[in-house]
Amino acid sequence: MKWLFLLAATLAAKQPQLAVQGNTIWAAYGEGNKIFAMSSVHGAARWSKPVLIADTTQLMLGMRRGPRIAATANSLVISAITLGELQSWRSDDQGKTWQGPIRINTVDKSAREGLHDMASGGGKIYATWLDLRDNATKLYGSFSLDNGKTWSPNTRLYEGTICECCHPSVIVDDQGQATVLFRNQLDGNRDMYTAPWGGTAVKLGNDSWPLKACPMDGGEMLWESPGKLLTAWRRDNNVYLARPGQPEQLLGPGRQPALVQTYDGIWAAWTEGKTLWLKQPNNITRRISDSASFVSAIARPLGGILLAWDGPKGMEFADVVLPTPLPKIPASKSEILSTLEREMYGKSPGKPAKQGFELRERSNDALGGKAIRKQVTIWYEAPNGKRDSMELLLYLPKTTSKVPVFLGLSFGGNQCANADPAIFESTRWQRTPQTRGGCASRFEVEYVISRGYGTAIAYYGDLDPDFDDGFADGVHALYGKPKPDEWGSIAAWAWGMSRAMDYLEQDPQVDAKHVAVHGHSRIGKAALWAGATDERFAMVISNNSGEGGASLARRKSGERTEDLNKNFPHWFAGNFKQYSGSEQSPPFDSHWVLAATAPRLLYVTSASEDLWADPEGEFAATVAAGMKSRDMLRPDERYYNGRFAYHLRDGKHDINKWDWEGFINFANLHGWGAK
Repeated sequence: MKWLFLLAATLAAKQPQLAVQGNTIWAAYGEGNKIFAMSSVHGAARWSKPVLIADTTQLMLGMRRGPRIAATANSLVISAITLGELQSWRSDDQGKTWQGPIRINTVDKSAREGLHDMASGGGKIYATWLDLRDNATKLYGSFSLDNGKTWSPNTRLYEGTICECCHPSVIVDDQGQATVLFRNQLDGNRDMYTAPWGGTAVKLGNDSWPLKACPMDGGEMLWESPGKLLTAWRRDNNVYLARPGQPEQLLGPGRQPALVQTYDGIWAAWTEGKTLWLKQPNNITRRISDSASFVSAIARPLGGILLAWDGPKGMEFADVVLPTPLPKIPASKSEILSTLEREMYGKSPGKPAKQGFELRERSNDALGGKAIRKQVTIWYEAPNGKRDSMELLLYLPKTTSKVPVFLGLSFGGNQCANADPAIFESTRWQRTPQTRGGCASRFEVEYVISRGYGTAIAYYGDLDPDFDDGFADGVHALYGKPKPDEWGSIAAWAWGMSRAMDYLEQDPQVDAKHVAVHGHSRIGKAALWAGATDERFAMVISNNSGEGGASLARRKSGERTEDLNKNFPHWFAGNFKQYSGSEQSPPFDSHWVLAATAPRLLYVTSASEDLWADPEGEFAATVAAGMKSRDMLRPDERYYNGRFAYHLRDGKHDINKWDWEGFINFANLHGWGAK
């Protein structure tokens, strides 16, 4: 998957450099004599408004002479060379405010060559630069132990004369030890060398490059593993990978390489003329752009990498994620369901032999006269004679026609879904006590009614309390402790949605042929399983359901299978625990449960800042289930494709009116509106 994004900037905006702090990607760049920074929690698709860091004089830009940015757990530091001085600015509040500048080089105008680099690790920040003191080009360095507040005295890192216009590089390991990479100028050759900070330099590669002129091209490094250094650099017209003491490996013709390591492996980018090439960890080399120069790259918190470069119309960015090989979806729906049932969700009891509905309360003048309200007790009895119940809250528009209905579960008693004082308050277990109307924004009852739809809401705690109780409470108590291939809480909540559907089928005011089951987060997982197993639901909606729901486990991004089984051991069947830490081993993935909703309507949604739920994994699974492929959506974008819908809401892990607008618009598109 690749997103290409062009920043709306002037032609002067150039030299983007990248850093990651937590789940946020930061980019620093120059525009004329100004230094800017911006952030993104979703890669190339959406950047914050640029913040002016400094308005300088004679900012060095072009040919790798741009600002640099480094991140620690507590700070962001940007460095740049202006008027021959290497200066730094820092932010201790996630980029909200910035302090500086602080000069790093201690000899006036000694950094006027304009080439430098900066990196962080182990609580330290290091800067290295080409220095012109003593009338020769030398490599100097300095470090900060206090997040850029102060810098150490300058240290000459290499005694010889080095290439005068090739940018140096620095990386820092987890212990705070730095290594530098630079192009030497020795005996007429222009070769690449590495050196530990203050240590002895070592030549890279077996051959040399005799050259009288400066190639104006440096290199890049990363740690493949502790103590194992990998470098990339140019010799003559080719780009190579090399490890100290080992032969170089040809990448291809070109220059200006960039290296990134992710859990997938090593990525290498470089330019050949203006063509940007990317060699992926699967050894496939791809053409990314035909108008790129001065590429930088970084590993994304979501997985894959983010590339940034100078383009003809300003800075450009692209996200690249490896395609995830997925198990083929069986042609037989029964095979899909039997596998998922046995290995993940667990077998659930069928419809109870004894079940009933008791109308506890009805009003034809609810919500200020706009709606009909019904409160119904749904009771069910197990073969052993034990009985339990759930409370269903139903709002319908005031009309003589049957109306389509959205059915979902809440995380609090029904009273949290709306401030209506007539809603009966739950006396069941609650994870967090919910105030009346406390979760109203997640159900938007008045808005749903205004669009001609009904809404049915039940409390998930009526069905099964959401903690590891050994399956002693809720509906599990009716049927006994589940075996390893039998239902956990996710399947129990899904079972309860089907019991609510039993009632809706016999309500004369409900259009039972047009009922959508929906859920947010863990209830989104339950809604998917309910929709897969109960074909009476004509639409299935999964909102931010993440791992164990719509997101592909094989991407290993955000929440992982091990997280689910460790933190919520009651959610899935006991058999599912065998896949903890082994996401590649199940014979299925989330696209199977999405595919099981066919041929009915399916709507999967994500939120741009909800990295734990892995929005790209949710999108990719929907594509794998049959939605027509396209580039990943940008925040606040919707995509309707036949029976499929997907949208990416701008924001955090939640559900709100914008989501509901999408659900209803999609339903209307398929003829669900008021008849």
